[in-house]
Amino acid sequence: MDFDLSAQTLAAVKHEAATHRTEKGRGTLAKALEAAAHQRGARDWNTLTARLKTPTRINPQDRIAGRYLGHPFKGHVHHLDPREDGTALITIKFDEAIDVIQFEGLTALRRRITKVIAQNGCSFEKTSDGAPHLVLLSPEAAQD
Repeated sequence: MDFDLSAQTLAAVKHEAATHRTEKGRGTLAKALEAAAHQRGARDWNTLTARLKTPTRINPQDRIAGRYLGHPFKGHVHHLDPREDGTALITIKFDEAIDVIQFEGLTALRRRITKVIAQNGCSFEKTSDGAPHLVLLSPEAAQD
């Protein structure tokens, strides 16, 4: 059982970058593309382009890296359930607990999360600033 994270096309990323640029009303398309690459954990647009052209599959027990609520993490895929609609239910166990509360004086640590992700490796749930709760990077990013 595996899940293909590479199904997001370059055209979709370009469209998303153009839309974001239009909504913000500033910057060039090149800057928007670079920002889209950084959001997906790539060094730059060229790196993201190469990654999207190479199939990336994840399986249960694979090492994985990404961002959860803005915090970088490394961990492993505890459970993966691909669905017919192209999404997947994924459970990730973090190597180190993540504090999900951003207010000083309060803490709520998470060692394991379960989210529904799209084929772009992002959860559908978003924070108040519009960032996905979960963003998966390529499995290579999890290698020590």
